[in-house]
Amino acid sequence: PAASIQCMVTPLTGYDFECKLMNIPVKTVATGQETGVPGIGLVKFDIVFAGEFYLLTAADTLGITLSHEKTMLRRMEDYGQWILRAAAINLKQIDPFTMREAIPSAVVFTGTDNAFPIQATATPQGTINHSPGAAASCTRVASLAALKQPREATFIIRSLFGYQSLVAITETDNSSGSDIITMSVTLNVSLLQAGHLFG
Repeated sequence: PAASIQCMVTPLTGYDFECKLMNIPVKTVATGQETGVPGIGLVKFDIVFAGEFYLLTAADTLGITLSHEKTMLRRMEDYGQWILRAAAINLKQIDPFTMREAIPSAVVFTGTDNAFPIQATATPQGTINHSPGAAASCTRVASLAALKQPREATFIIRSLFGYQSLVAITETDNSSGSDIITMSVTLNVSLLQAGHLFG
């Protein structure tokens, strides 16, 4: 429930703060979904809700290698925007907190590169971040929520709200059957003053 979510803000340097949101429930909305995307073709993905809706898709099925190579970064930006555009039309969901219709906020490309699990995220603004240092036990969050096995997963989402912020979502404990994550967000204080923190 939303009431169980806790927030802790820690000053960093200058105008930057770290905002840690704890006990955010992870919910697998749907698995094995697919939709046609102009310029790509049929794309398969899982839908996960963790405060926002995310589409998780395997990078290798789209011919994407999760690396720092500029061509691949550009492809992730393009594909992410195309997939989100198609999702905005075909994949509207009901936000359990607001009970209003919502569309996915980001595409998370999952896969491995050089034995390091990496996740890359593309937002409607085209921003990309990937995490080569993710924990070796990292798997798709959708699978974790569905299987309810005690594991840990970490991935990075950049610019969730259209700003240059880093968001780390960590599966902390689901051994008891509950899917709980902790989300850490580094934000600039000017965004807080503008009232852009989570809407």
